[in-house]
Amino acid sequence: MLGRLIRSIRFRVSHQFRRRMLARYRRRVLDRQPFSAPAKPPANFTLLSIIGQKQLELLQLSLWSIGRAWTKLPALRVVSDGSLDPAAILESLQWWPQPVESVRWETIAQSMADRGRPDLQKLASGNMLARKLCAILDSAERRPTLFCDSDILWFRGPPPMPDGEVALKLSEDLLPAFDAELFYAAGFPEFSQKPFLNTGVVFARGDLYNAASLWQILPWACEHPQYFTEQTLLSYACKRLEGDHWLRQQIYLSTDDATDPWGDRSYMGTALARHYVGDVRHWFWRDGLYLLQSKATGGDA
Repeated sequence: MLGRLIRSIRFRVSHQFRRRMLARYRRRVLDRQPFSAPAKPPANFTLLSIIGQKQLELLQLSLWSIGRAWTKLPALRVVSDGSLDPAAILESLQWWPQPVESVRWETIAQSMADRGRPDLQKLASGNMLARKLCAILDSAERRPTLFCDSDILWFRGPPPMPDGEVALKLSEDLLPAFDAELFYAAGFPEFSQKPFLNTGVVFARGDLYNAASLWQILPWACEHPQYFTEQTLLSYACKRLEGDHWLRQQIYLSTDDATDPWGDRSYMGTALARHYVGDVRHWFWRDGLYLLQSKATGGDA
């Protein structure tokens, strides 16, 4: 009883701390708007993201960090998850110096169905994160694509990307955040072993749907969807194609400093980027403020 009470108090104190830090630093960052990015040579790939109303501010700061740190800037494709009008996305990103396109997820899902992949449309219709899967697979067939979640700040880049007509590269995860049953259903239970992969940053090129035989397992996934289905399918594809991944030290991922305002931020000088997952989302705004106040710029990865 006492142990549960102590854990409850710790959780509530930690939660309140994170909320206050997020509000404090977010307000200070947004007070410095508008965002801008310098003109730089174009990159030879598309930068892809999928967002809703709650992620728009995150994406703006993430893109600002890219404009500051990368030596080449890509064309941008932003997919609406259904909660934000593409026109509003375009208006908010007029400052990006390369071409910007915004589309609805339904448009992409229908395009995949028209190409003989109705299973992807079905999965996306009932699973929010499967819309991200559709967006990545669709863009990869059109042009080399770097997908980036909106809760990522970049310190240098662009990041190193694999060659090949078909290529897939994911990021290393802290924990096994996937649907283990899907790996068993696909006949590859060994894919559930390390390295654990996540889809915060994904490089994709080519027809991954056929190259990784996703059509074989998608019917099962449609009948057994869960929160990590999208991440599991891309991890499955990456391992089946013997793809590469960025280490956690490269796309920095840690929750150790969630309640430590004086934590070590040396990763800003060594990593390509940091992925600020839920428990450390407040530090996204703190580090963004630091970058906004800093005169230093990034460089090649």
